[in-house]
Amino acid sequence: MKIAAFSPSSPPDSAKMQGGIELLRRLLSTASITCFSKDEATAPFSYLAQEDTEQAQLFQHLMTTDEIDLVWAMRGGYGSLRWLTHVDWHALAHAPRKNPLMGFSDVTFLHSALLNLHWPVLIHGPLLTTLIKTDTPSIEAVKRLLIHHEPPSLLGQPLLAGTARGHLIGGNLTCLLHTLGTTFEPPWDQAILVIEDHNEALYRIDRMLTHLRLADRLSRLAGIAVGEILHTGIDEQQLKALLLDRLQDLGIPVIWNLPVGHGTRNMPFILGMKYEIQGETGELRPYSRISIELPPAGP
Repeated sequence: MKIAAFSPSSPPDSAKMQGGIELLRRLLSTASITCFSKDEATAPFSYLAQEDTEQAQLFQHLMTTDEIDLVWAMRGGYGSLRWLTHVDWHALAHAPRKNPLMGFSDVTFLHSALLNLHWPVLIHGPLLTTLIKTDTPSIEAVKRLLIHHEPPSLLGQPLLAGTARGHLIGGNLTCLLHTLGTTFEPPWDQAILVIEDHNEALYRIDRMLTHLRLADRLSRLAGIAVGEILHTGIDEQQLKALLLDRLQDLGIPVIWNLPVGHGTRNMPFILGMKYEIQGETGELRPYSRISIELPPAGP
């Protein structure tokens, strides 16, 4: 397996990056890893990995070249939203080669845009720089996914009863909200929305969910799965009460506390793939097997 390490947003921390690469090499002994980045001096601001047009060109190349098997984001932060309009999406849609993309956080913008092209494999999972803090079950699930092409079932807690099936959309709630009104919104209709967030106060989560309600997005969903909402300064009962307040009248199954997000628990799942949500058990599981076009990654 040939892995391209790509920084679509902010510059990665070198120590975390090196730690992630070393861990990855132990997990996938036959994989080759190449870091694709340019001189950060080209970026207009220090929080960006590189200049926008360069980012778009590199992204488009990595996602379609037959020299790469998997594009793995190094870090989130901020930046990918800036250069989406510099990508030739028509060319991407008609490219004979479509490489998988792994990541989360700011990668939500790229995942959402690619969902509209029915991209074959979009993996919401750890970044290369977060691998060193990711827990063992999540790491093992990533390994099984890449080697055996088996996405795991995810177990959270029940919130609102019901069973539904639909393709997965979502990722970081804050990023997802910033796709509204753009051509990069994910396909909402009859989807199961998975959300997580980090360093957001309770009232901010309230405001974002309310915005999605007012924009008539939540009413189009088949179900909602809530991952970790970390470092909000609130306890679980407050968060649970807010989720019930904002979601219970939708008439769809909702589960919460899935092992997904910015903490140590960050199990992988496949955006665009059909899953089943079980409101009574808190489970989110793949509904049908999909052939994930990844080469063998070794034991």
